[in-house]
Amino acid sequence: MPMISTTPPRPLTSLKLPREYDGLEGLIEIDLQALVHVLASQAHERLRLTPRQRDALETNLWNRLVTAVNETMEPFTIENR
Repeated sequence: MPMISTTPPRPLTSLKLPREYDGLEGLIEIDLQALVHVLASQAHERLRLTPRQRDALETNLWNRLVTAVNETMEPFTIENR
């Protein structure tokens, strides 16, 4: 029986906004989750992705979107004004 190589799932990037935006993380995370879910679901249905491909797409989308938000918002702090 052939061995199936499985790669461990990539960890999800955490949303880390500057303290000036405290209280917004939950709202932004919900919006990002909805966006990731809609895009991955559409790709899964229309392109007939395997569950593994869909999961990889969701992880990749999440990590890249969160990284973009983190990096974009990082300079917008009182210290950098």
